[in-house]
Formats: sequence, structure tokens, C-alpha cells
Amino acid sequence: MKSFTVSLAFVTLAGALYAAQGVDPATLPPSADRELLFRVCSECHGVEDALVERRPASEWRSVADDMIRRGAQASDDEIKTIVGYLSVHAGRVNVNRASADDLKAVLELSKEQADAIVAFRTQKGEFHAIDDLKQVPGIDAKAIDERKDRIVFAGQ
Repeated sequence: MKSFTVSLAFVTLAGALYAAQGVDPATLPPSADRELLFRVCSECHGVEDALVERRPASEWRSVADDMIRRGAQASDDEIKTIVGYLSVHAGRVNVNRASADDLKAVLELSKEQADAIVAFRTQKGEFHAIDDLKQVPGIDAKAIDERKDRIVFAGQ
């Protein structure tokens, strides 16, 4: 009984961590790029294995390079497409370092909103919390809250 309880606790914890950090493959927007991701990544493992956490574009590229070294079958163009798709739909972005284009893509912002973030941080300094980001004129606080799992303030 004790081992069952421990196993159940582990499964529950793993599920909670996945839900908190990962991306549900079913929520990825349909497109030819999504189909390519599923085709290439499903050869060796489930797509959900790759989506246990959001990653910045540089980490998605490293993951893709590792998969190619392990035998994944995809052309350079296909890998570039997959990395681009994952960077946008399962990515994270450092709001203190990212370009306006990266902010726009990963946070699904307008060009004006992304430019406003860059201008604000240039004038006022780094952001330290979600509430700091919400102070940027023209930013939709609700949209930022909905995408907070995609935002980092230090590191990457």
C-alpha cells in the first residue's frame, strides 16, 4: 500500500509540474509546421516528451541538434521550421534581453506593444516581475497574465 501511495504521489507531482511548466501538444495551433513537428518528433518519442517545459529559441535549437545527432530524420530547413514553430508556440522569452521581434512572436503582441516594451526597458531599466511589465503604456495586463509562463526576467 505504501508503494502505491508513493507512486500515486509521484504521478500527481509529475502531472502538476507538467501542467505548470509544459505545453499540452493538443493546444498547439494546427498548421503544416505542427504536422512536421509531430512527424519528426514522433519517430522516437511522443511530442509531449519534448514539451515538458517552455524553452527559449536557443534551447530549442540545442534540443533539435541533439535529436539530429541521435538519428532524427529531418533536413536543415525542416529543423529550422520546427525550431521556429516551437520557439513561438512553446517558447519563453527574457523580457530584459529579447528583441522586439522575439517579444512579438513569443508573447503574441502587436509590433507596437513589443516596441513599447523595448523602449520602456531602455528608459527605465530592467523588469523584475510581471507587475513591472504591466506598467508599460499600451500593454494589455490580462494578455501578460495569460502568457506569464512564457516570460523570464533573468538568465536566458
